[in-house]
Amino acid sequence: MKIVITWLHKDGKCRSWTNATPYEHTLMCLTAYVDAIKRLAGWWNMTPVEVTEKIDSIIKRAKEGCE
Repeated sequence: MKIVITWLHKDGKCRSWTNATPYEHTLMCLTAYVDAIKRLAGWWNMTPVEVTEKIDSIIKRAKEGCE
């Protein structure tokens, strides 16, 4: 069995540990991402595509702030 453990620290930073290969790690994280998008869609009364677009815009703004 392969697992991913993710810690969310009080300061808002996350880290993870896994016993999986990098490929398996990526697949597991993408699965968690898709599941989270589906949950947010229900909470925000949006489609999963709309949620993904909103998350993408947040990521772009965050990246611009780091440059």
